[in-house]
Amino acid sequence: MTLGDLSRRSLSYYRRTHAAVVFGVAAAVAVLAGSLLVGSSVRASLAGLVTARLGNADVVVSAENPFTEGLSARLQEQPELSAVQATVAPLFALEGILTHQSSGLRAGNVSVYGVDARFFQFHGVEVEAPTGGQVWLSPDLAAELGAAEQDAVVLRVARPSDIPLDSLHGRKDDVGRAIRLSVKGTLARELMGEFSLSPSQGPVRAMFIALPRLQRDLEQADRVNAMLIARGTAALASADVEKALDAAIDGDDLGLRIETLPDGSVLVETAAGLIPESINNAIAGIATRLSFERTEVLTWLANRMTSGERSVPYSLVAGLGPSAASDAAMATMLADSGAGAPPIVLNDWTARDLGVSVGAPLDLEYYRWADEGRLVTERTSFRVAGIVPITGIAADRRLSPAYPGITDAESVGDWDPPFPIDLQLVRPVDEEYWDKYRTTAKAFVPLEIAQELWRTRYGAVSSVRLRTSGPQDPGTSGLRESVARSVGAIRGGLVVVDVRSQNVSASVGATDFGAYFSYFSFFLVVSALLLTALFFRLGIEQRLREIGVLRAAGFSITTIQRHQGDSAALPPGGDCRGGRWCIARRRTGGRVGGRDDVRPAHMVGRRGRHHGTSASC
Repeated sequence: MTLGDLSRRSLSYYRRTHAAVVFGVAAAVAVLAGSLLVGSSVRASLAGLVTARLGNADVVVSAENPFTEGLSARLQEQPELSAVQATVAPLFALEGILTHQSSGLRAGNVSVYGVDARFFQFHGVEVEAPTGGQVWLSPDLAAELGAAEQDAVVLRVARPSDIPLDSLHGRKDDVGRAIRLSVKGTLARELMGEFSLSPSQGPVRAMFIALPRLQRDLEQADRVNAMLIARGTAALASADVEKALDAAIDGDDLGLRIETLPDGSVLVETAAGLIPESINNAIAGIATRLSFERTEVLTWLANRMTSGERSVPYSLVAGLGPSAASDAAMATMLADSGAGAPPIVLNDWTARDLGVSVGAPLDLEYYRWADEGRLVTERTSFRVAGIVPITGIAADRRLSPAYPGITDAESVGDWDPPFPIDLQLVRPVDEEYWDKYRTTAKAFVPLEIAQELWRTRYGAVSSVRLRTSGPQDPGTSGLRESVARSVGAIRGGLVVVDVRSQNVSASVGATDFGAYFSYFSFFLVVSALLLTALFFRLGIEQRLREIGVLRAAGFSITTIQRHQGDSAALPPGGDCRGGRWCIARRRTGGRVGGRDDVRPAHMVGRRGRHHGTSASC
């Protein structure tokens, strides 16, 4: 018998012990592999969930201030997108609160999407787009409210405003709109009922309202605040989308208002009332390139102008650039650098009302938003540097941008500004001035002084005037597009996000789910390993006697562990005495019986017969 025979017989004899060891090892491996498999499965499931909710959307273009709906068509025509057959779908995306009218149940943080047929065509699903006051609900939202078809719901949503809410003219008390709607039905998940731009794995509270209806109620005709882009036949990087946007963007998308004034100059304003620094720098570059004379203006509302015992309430004060729109007399007065307080120029109506002359002191009281978000009243002292008639630039009503509730009021008593005013201060003469001169400024200060007092993070210029005496016409139709191209989409407030890559990365998160579930299974893994070790230990202990015999017979630990036979060591002729060991079986009653013993070779005779034993070497 060789060691190979011994190994095979050992496996057969201890088969139950070996089977227990195999099952113990298999259990340990299954626990560990299962933990890693579950972690990988969870990660894949989360990634699949967020990508399914995106539908065909790969890139999203959004903006805080709505842009024109036509930008989507112009964008799709750009070479960067048309070359890969990318598609674009505009929509309005907001958050709101939805109330079920009959039950009174309310759901917050509802994703509100103003869509039309282009949205469903973009995702390749056949769904009838909502019209009028109809609305589709996501399954989770419908279940939460208990809403059924034809049920009435009320949506409360914030109204986008061109004027920043934390600016002086921002209306913080009129930011919401209530819209009464009728449930068209529940939109199934496979029909984009769970559409979501966020990487959340929780329930989706989404509703789909007709885009024209939402635009009407929000007073944002033909405007949207987001676009979905599908990459098409090839990869489309965010940089490619930004490049296409820069070529497709228009002045209307940035809220620019450009018009030619009666004197031939061009007035540039924004819907926000203040021109952002990026747009102002672009205008300055165009003016320099085309040799335009540029005058910057910053107009503010003074609560009161006081000199001595007299005061004039609620007056517009305009800060003018050095050229004062080519008014040489005004420019000279504003450049007065006399000692003491900074200069201020009054029109003759205001000077008569205050009873002041050149050189008289004047205090200006006005509102300003502090850095911590409070509306504070401040005062600044000036020196009257000049008095001008209400003609020329001093009679220009367009020095003031349009502010809802003020510039469109028929009288001062009808003013409805977003900041507190005391209408008891308004006198009949103030009403007469408004009836005759409307938004004509009553006082003028140097632009740098105005910007020092009234600069905000939204800009330090309310309008820009362009004028030229040469053949170049500043009122050309391309000025609007030139300003938009110079500003660019990103500096103009548009944001491009690779939403698919972003959401997939967010779904993975910082947690290694394979390790996470392995940690949870730690005690099971340790238990399985201990059980396996005990099985091995039991198997070894059961064979200690056999191992001892082999060691006593002269075998080394290495030989026993390797289970190698040594028949090659036997001398020629098969003499067992030349070998190291023999397997002997004692004769019993003339027969070979009993159990095998391992004996040294010298105890066994030649050919293996000695002392009544039968031996094989």
